[in-house]
Amino acid sequence: MSLDTGNQHRTVENDLLGSKRSPSFRDEPQLEERIFLLRQQFRDMYKQEEEVIVRSPGRAEVIGNHTDYNNGLALASAISRSFIALFKKREDNLIQVFSNGFSKKIVVFNTKNIIKDTVYPWVNYVKGVIQELLNAGHLISGADVLPDSNIPSSGGVSNSAALELAIALGFSSLYEKEVLNRFSAALLCQRAENNFVGSPCGLLDQASVALGVREQMVLMDFQPQDGSPVSTRLVPAALARHDVAFVIVADSSVKRRLGETGYPARRKKCEESLPILTRMLSRPVSSLRDISIREFEEHRRHLDKIDRIMRMRV
Repeated sequence: MSLDTGNQHRTVENDLLGSKRSPSFRDEPQLEERIFLLRQQFRDMYKQEEEVIVRSPGRAEVIGNHTDYNNGLALASAISRSFIALFKKREDNLIQVFSNGFSKKIVVFNTKNIIKDTVYPWVNYVKGVIQELLNAGHLISGADVLPDSNIPSSGGVSNSAALELAIALGFSSLYEKEVLNRFSAALLCQRAENNFVGSPCGLLDQASVALGVREQMVLMDFQPQDGSPVSTRLVPAALARHDVAFVIVADSSVKRRLGETGYPARRKKCEESLPILTRMLSRPVSSLRDISIREFEEHRRHLDKIDRIMRMRV
């Protein structure tokens, strides 16, 4: 798929928009039309042409519910729904951002004074990533930004992680000669969500979005090794060749935000169980991964008496 319009802007999609490494199992329907309309909107809104276009996919979790922060295994895949974000440098420190899915007006803030937004919570994902880029020493400054998503919001397919990666890669591409490494971008975006947004998420969402490659799934092992919090490898999954696809069943009336759901409480129960299991087994237990099925079955009644909810989480 060619999206070359003759302009001298850079295009990025966790590598390159429309490249053979596209993270979709099938090319996103009407992608060119979608980008054409967004470029037109950007010109109308900001009175100038964009310099960078980024496409960042949502992801489907195949295996791995709550396993990332428990040092477990997960299997995920990028999907064809995506965030597309357009960027243009400014000569000052102001960032102007408007999202078709969330905004009623352009939100403006200064890179020299990034504070949490209580009126437009979605902007905190943008602000958090920019704050982490600055903290990491990236020489970025002001920009006009237009992100647009067709990923179901709060649907468990990582809409927020896709936005975070789009912002990180977009600003890196806009201001730096070498675009930020995708795994480094995932780690940075997780920090943004933990430190600024305030959600204690693991790395599953950001890593799935950042590392997704067309016709392959991402297998992640969250047991820290050699200084890295996760090791990954790609698993062939050319579903389209076999005329099969993911079917994601979603109840659109249910809104899911990690920091506002039971996610933090579930994580806390898992962490609180470790010293209890250490005493029960008379050996160090640093992760639920260390517990065998046999050991869990032998001690489940005792754990149930201590805290039934904790036993269920374990």
